[in-house]
Amino acid sequence: MKNTTLLFFIACTLGSSLAQDPAPPKYTRERNSQGYVIHITKSELLRAGKLSVIYFPSYDLTKHVIASYSMSVFQKGKDPILDIPSNGDDFTPTMISVLNTVRWGDKIYFERIIEKMDSSGTLRSLPPLGISLDQE
Repeated sequence: MKNTTLLFFIACTLGSSLAQDPAPPKYTRERNSQGYVIHITKSELLRAGKLSVIYFPSYDLTKHVIASYSMSVFQKGKDPILDIPSNGDDFTPTMISVLNTVRWGDKIYFERIIEKMDSSGTLRSLPPLGISLDQE
C-alpha cells in the first residue's frame, strides 16, 4: 500500500512539472544575409512569451540568456511601430499588446539583440530576427 501511494505521488509530481514546461512553439526558420527569418503563427509567437524560445532552436534556455532587444512591427496599411525596448528575455506588456493587433502577412523584427553568456557574463550582439506571420 505504501509503494502505491509513493508511486502516485511521484506520478502527480512529474505530471505537474511537465504541465508547467510547455512544448516549444511550432515554426520554420531560415537564415538569410541579414540574419534569421521565422515563419510562425501569431498564437504560437504569443505562446512563446519570450525571445529566446524562438531565437534558439535547441530550446536549451539554460545556455542562452537574452539581456535586451528591441521590437519593431510593420503592419499592412498602418504606420510602423518602431523600437519597443525590452530589458530582458520576456515580451513586455507593450509588446504583447502590439502583437495582439498583428495579422497574417505583417512583419515583426527583433533587433539589437544582446545575449549574456552563461559562464562568463560577457555580452555579445546577435543577428536580427525577422518574423513573417503565417495564417493560423
